[in-house]
Amino acid sequence: MKLLFFVLIITFLGNFLGNESNQYKKIEENFPIPADKTASDVFIVGKAKEEVLEMLNPKEPFHYETFFEKNIKFFKDVPYGAGASNNVSFDKTLVCTSPLNCVTIIEMFWAICYTQYQLSQLNLTLTQNQIFNLFLKNLNFIKYYDGFNCELHDRIHYFTDALFQLESKGLLENIGAYNGEPIDKKIHFISGNKKQWSAIKNWTKIKVIEESMSSRPRYFYPLDRMEDYKLYAKTGDIVALATDVAGLDVSHCGYITFRNDSLLFSHASSVKKKVVIEEDLCNYLSKRTSITGIYVYRPLFQKLNYYNH
Repeated sequence: MKLLFFVLIITFLGNFLGNESNQYKKIEENFPIPADKTASDVFIVGKAKEEVLEMLNPKEPFHYETFFEKNIKFFKDVPYGAGASNNVSFDKTLVCTSPLNCVTIIEMFWAICYTQYQLSQLNLTLTQNQIFNLFLKNLNFIKYYDGFNCELHDRIHYFTDALFQLESKGLLENIGAYNGEPIDKKIHFISGNKKQWSAIKNWTKIKVIEESMSSRPRYFYPLDRMEDYKLYAKTGDIVALATDVAGLDVSHCGYITFRNDSLLFSHASSVKKKVVIEEDLCNYLSKRTSITGIYVYRPLFQKLNYYNH
């Protein structure tokens, strides 16, 4: 009997340690580079790596709204800009915390949030390089259709298409689908402005994407129904501003802080040339005549399911 008990204990310990080892191995196998080595497929602007790591703490429990409110302030007054993206080759992941535009602040901060969530779940001791490589994996997964750098025509150019793709992978919740209104609009802005996108070679693929976007169900909150959004609003929601520009889905995007029944908008402003934190959204929208409403999506934090992607 004692022998049987001893065997069971050894088996349990072996399985426990083996599972943790396999979990670590699974993460390491999916890092874009081997652990503890300087990345060759990443273009880091300034001190972006250090600033990303400063926000990540493996020992800190994760609650999205709390983490969001604590860290979104880091980006206040960061200059507006493309972040040297014009000088980065397609095979490199751009990591930039300054300057930022309306899309890159969404991508960067969401990848940081998702990485913190994962770190809180892993309960493993990782080096700073390993943590940063995990962040890179998340950033690529958010930015690109297949989770890695690709040709220009394979990248996600329309913001609501990016939101749709991530929703289909279980990383976003479409809030407008609860009580918003359907929107029927043909998308053709890129294919209709080829001179502005001269680097794109595969125009057939772009048109297929635009046709797919035009035909799929979409839901938004018109400007006169912002109170309906407040019924579901939460801090950390991603909002994209629908536009009346022909063929274009949205013209701007940012994050929401919902406090005291007010919708506060954090975004990289091309007008103010910097990142603005917690600007009143309704006041902002009242000054933009081309905006017709908002799309709203909420980040979801699932298990490490994309490692099988």
